[in-house]
Amino acid sequence: VDYLIGSLHFLGSWDFTHPAEKSTYLEKDLNELYENYFADMGKLCRSGLFDIVGHIDVIKKFGFLPQIHLDQLWLKTAKELKENDLCLEINTAGLRAPVKEMYPAPGFLQYCFQENVPVTVGSDAHSPQEVGYKIDDAIALLRKVGYREVATFIGRKRQMISLEGG
Repeated sequence: VDYLIGSLHFLGSWDFTHPAEKSTYLEKDLNELYENYFADMGKLCRSGLFDIVGHIDVIKKFGFLPQIHLDQLWLKTAKELKENDLCLEINTAGLRAPVKEMYPAPGFLQYCFQENVPVTVGSDAHSPQEVGYKIDDAIALLRKVGYREVATFIGRKRQMISLEGG
């Protein structure tokens, strides 16, 4: 095994990422939902089971966004990633979802950069034609935020490679 990715798809028994469950968002207090999601994300970060956290803000997938500003939740989560020596995946699948935004949001990614959280890149492909989807856009966003290298893994050991010159 070269790496293990941890991600959240459920809050309780609700699969908030499944299209058939999308209408459940309408029954939720979105502010509370996001607070609960990021509390669970903190537990995932502290679990010690993973090398990478995948699609970290996938809760936004269907475009249901809270009224509250997310900065404090993002910053706290970025600190959790750093404290637990985790790598963040920048994931392009959100561009294929109703939200039309990569995971994480650019502001969230900025907090991760500020906290010196290493990143890796993924397309979360569920079919062959989705492999590598918009990876160049992800690299461009990483460079814009200030990242100059990305993480790769061999045998669960992180290695950094430069984004320069590519």
